[in-house]
Amino acid sequence: MKKSIISLSLFASISFIACGDSNNNDDSITHNNISYKEVKSTTTNRIWLDRNLGASQVCNDINDTLCFGDLYQWGRQTDGHEKRTSNTISSESNSISTAGNKFITTNGQWTDNSTDVNGSQRQTINWSNTNGNSVCPSSFRVPTIDEIKAETFDISINTNTETFNSFLKLPSAGYREVNGTITRVGLETALWSNTISTSDTNQSHEAKYISTDDNNSFATFRAYGNSIRCIKEN
Repeated sequence: MKKSIISLSLFASISFIACGDSNNNDDSITHNNISYKEVKSTTTNRIWLDRNLGASQVCNDINDTLCFGDLYQWGRQTDGHEKRTSNTISSESNSISTAGNKFITTNGQWTDNSTDVNGSQRQTINWSNTNGNSVCPSSFRVPTIDEIKAETFDISINTNTETFNSFLKLPSAGYREVNGTITRVGLETALWSNTISTSDTNQSHEAKYISTDDNNSFATFRAYGNSIRCIKEN
C-alpha cells in the first residue's frame, strides 16, 4: 500500500525532570504495570513520557529492543493486539472498545465500514482521553501531529539518529504492516499522532523517522501498527 508523503525536517534538546504522580512517592508513573518517568522539552516546555508505550526501559541505544515498546493500530485501546507477538485475524471489528486481542489485518480500517468511519470516536474516547482509561496514563494522551512536529520536524532533525539523540530518544522500532508483518526494525520509527487527516477521513497522521535526510509526515491507514509516545495535557 503506497503512503502519500509530505516532506518536513527537524531537532530537539533534552531536559529531564522528576515529576511524580499522586499514587507514587518514587517519581514514577505506573500504567498497565509499567513504570514511566516524565521528560520535559526545553524547546516547548511540554512534558512527555520517557519512552514508548509498552517499553520496559528508556533506550540505551537506537536499536535497544527493550525500549521499542508496543505497536498500536490507530485508535485502538491496550487490548493485547499491540504486542509484537500478538496473533492476527482478518475479521474487522464492529466495536472500537471490544475488538479482541488480535492484530486485525485489513487494507485500511481495522473497524468495519459502519463503525466510526471517520475515526472521531476513536480519537476522542480512546486516544485523547486523559482520565487514565485510555492508552496513556492519567493526565496524558496521544499527541497531535503538530505537537510531534514542534519537538522534531520544526527544529531540523533530519535522521533517525538525530531523533534518537533528541530528548525523546526515539528508537528505530519499525512498524507493523497491515498484513501483520513487522518491518523496518533498526531502520525507522513510525509514531502515531491522534490527528485525523482532513484530506482523507479514512486516514490519520503519523511521523516517520528514517536513516536518510528525508523524514516525513504521512496521512496513512489506521490498520498499521505504530509506536506511541504520550504527551501530558497542558
